[in-house]
Amino acid sequence: MAKCRVPKIRKKLSHFETQATGRSRSSMSEEVPPNTDVSNGEDKKKAEAITIRVKDQSGEETFFKVKPNTKMEKIFSAYAQRKGVPASALRFLLDGTRISGDQTPKMLELEDQDQIDCALEQVGGFRC
Repeated sequence: MAKCRVPKIRKKLSHFETQATGRSRSSMSEEVPPNTDVSNGEDKKKAEAITIRVKDQSGEETFFKVKPNTKMEKIFSAYAQRKGVPASALRFLLDGTRISGDQTPKMLELEDQDQIDCALEQVGGFRC
């Protein structure tokens, strides 16, 4: 009759886990995942979405609900597609300063319901 070797295997497995990670199996099960907030049990990864208003020259507003780390380029291309113009033909401004596609709402410190102005790109100048 063969002996049951399960306890020995578990003991060896536990030994290897301790060597590999420096922690025993019991301490590993007590760990809290890095993206979990212990105080309320919510997932930190789920960043709250904010609503950004894009206002064109005629005063028409278009709303976008985005996460703080979404690149502005994504908003620009979606807006251009809705309006039926190429994104390169538009200029997006925040408080009079042009916004780059590489920036994010978090970088720009945008809050919920903040407004971005949109204007058609103009080439040329003023002639007297």
